[in-house]
Amino acid sequence: MSSRREHKIGQWAVRVADQGADAALAAGTFLGTGGVNMTPALVWNLGYRLSPAAWGRGFATEIALAAVAGARIHNDSVPITARVLSNNPASARVAVRAGLRKIWEGPTTTGAAAGLSREIFSDPDLGHDALSRLIEAG
Repeated sequence: MSSRREHKIGQWAVRVADQGADAALAAGTFLGTGGVNMTPALVWNLGYRLSPAAWGRGFATEIALAAVAGARIHNDSVPITARVLSNNPASARVAVRAGLRKIWEGPTTTGAAAGLSREIFSDPDLGHDALSRLIEAG
């Protein structure tokens, strides 16, 4: 919430629009959340968490593209990043479609994902300090 207050952009609630509705997903159905937040490393973090019913339908890519465009409007000088667990290749593909490229891969040492590999995507490249802070954040 502080990202929205301080930077005028943050996470959005995502619902099916009339033009995206079909027999499987009715208009107005809550799909999840997505958007960008400013991190303590002073970079935008792109995120999208959708219900399984929404997977494979292009919603995450649509959210990611809108979030990247919004972040660029609000502060074009701040890099946009995405952190993805390597066991989620679909999420990595969305980050690439949004214009980010993989800049780091390594172990995750904190939280429920400890022991898994994490990938960090960015556009443009991050400075050493920002990358180190993202890696340390898990």
